[in-house]
Amino acid sequence: MAKASKRGQQILKDKLRQLGLSQTASQVLERAGSIGVAKRFFQGDDIRQDTFMQICEFLGVDWQEAIARTPQIDLKEAQQVRNFYGRTAELQQLEQWVISDRYQIVTILGMGGMGKTSLASQLAHQLKEEFELWISKRRSQGLHKSI
Repeated sequence: MAKASKRGQQILKDKLRQLGLSQTASQVLERAGSIGVAKRFFQGDDIRQDTFMQICEFLGVDWQEAIARTPQIDLKEAQQVRNFYGRTAELQQLEQWVISDRYQIVTILGMGGMGKTSLASQLAHQLKEEFELWISKRRSQGLHKSI
């Protein structure tokens, strides 16, 4: 089974738009086999891997770039956020920077107690299927001490 990652879904939707096709265009359905499979494909739900690859090939998208990886995740040391309220706009902005804009480094700054760790932890849990993640609570020595 295979499914598109969030980034893969965006790549596929952009490609459809570029080709002037809809998710249920006859050419897409020909490869998917049914409307249900085509919809699951574009929603990022599991479909057969050979079908996934055929649709990607038809669209001219590298299937390896679009597929959701089974990540190696180590969030054991990550803070567990049980009650996370608000911060929807901030989470969406961070997700856009990481997924759509492909920023490699994002720094969250603020005064102590503002919820920076909770925000970062929530983002990590939200995006855990997109990346290989490893989180450590060990504090760095700081830039001035490491130079």
